[in-house]
Amino acid sequence: IADPEHKKAAIRAWNDWAAEEFNSVAPERLSALPMLPTTSIADAVAELQRAARQGHKGAILHCYEVNLLETEWDRLWAAAVEVDLPISFHIGGGTRLNPVELRQRAAFAAIAPMQMDEPLAVMIYGGALERFPGLRIVLGESGVGWLPYFIARMDATFEKHCRPYPEAIKTLPSELFRRQIWATFEEEPLGA
Repeated sequence: IADPEHKKAAIRAWNDWAAEEFNSVAPERLSALPMLPTTSIADAVAELQRAARQGHKGAILHCYEVNLLETEWDRLWAAAVEVDLPISFHIGGGTRLNPVELRQRAAFAAIAPMQMDEPLAVMIYGGALERFPGLRIVLGESGVGWLPYFIARMDATFEKHCRPYPEAIKTLPSELFRRQIWATFEEEPLGA
């Protein structure tokens, strides 16, 4: 939705429906997450706080629509810690493939979960998880089979590109991952 006010209104309507109707059917097992607008950081913070008041269990930020390296997003991370809600990043970006185009659909479906590598690395190396140790991030539908390799790679990269530099993160990426990241999967025999 191109118009920011229209986009925020649509998101609020979805979030209201999710809280008032969908989640109320079986709150012990159904939890449609609210979306956060990416129109501005202030808008995202305000909607997260509103979602918490509505009783939501977390919120989704479309991480491919924003620059997670901007430290201004610290306002959202602080708000998430304050209201004690995890922020979910969901698959659906990070590639130039068009899932609507038949020839590209299978390729998109195959790589979409692993496209979560970039927001994960940015949250770790950008220092957001160190600055906000109570912040919880969920990688929605990310799959898990690729994560052991990627976490080991991030640890090796930390030794080379972070440990020697005082301004870089101080905590090993695997420690940050274990402490603050959750990943979800559906059908993945390699997950176990």
